[in-house]
Amino acid sequence: MKELLFLLFLFLIFLIYQFCGALWHPPALDPFFPFFLGGVFWRLNKIVLWGGAIFWGLVVDSFSFLAPGPSAISYPLALLVFLHLKLHLDMREFFPALLSLILSLFICELLRLYIIPHIFELPLPAVSFYYVGKIFVGTLLWGLLCWFLCQISTLRDIFEIPSSSSKS
Repeated sequence: MKELLFLLFLFLIFLIYQFCGALWHPPALDPFFPFFLGGVFWRLNKIVLWGGAIFWGLVVDSFSFLAPGPSAISYPLALLVFLHLKLHLDMREFFPALLSLILSLFICELLRLYIIPHIFELPLPAVSFYYVGKIFVGTLLWGLLCWFLCQISTLRDIFEIPSSSSKS
């Protein structure tokens, strides 16, 4: 059930993101990657988590870039970095969890918007380090909001997120 709820929320986030982009200007953030980090803590089925990262990476690229690929490559790579940090840091403490969130978001956005397009010579809407930084800050704020919302006990029960006192 939580896998279906996870995929439904990804679809709703995509619809809201595209609706905002159609009305005004697309928000300067990546709405999906912080949600995939939340999927790690929801203990989702690995096929749903990794398949969702690749699928939604291709969907995001299809709507935002001229060629699909950078998000579909950077989401799984940044998830691997986050899982590596999760294995080696105590994620129940505030500072290591925050450091892991910031580092994995930065790696994801740097790969997605700067490094991978330059390696494969893909055209982007705007190629500059300022653009990457603006998207990173917006994604970081969205990720922190998601993180704080997941600390609310009602949402923990709905999403079946284990509490910090339980063993992971």
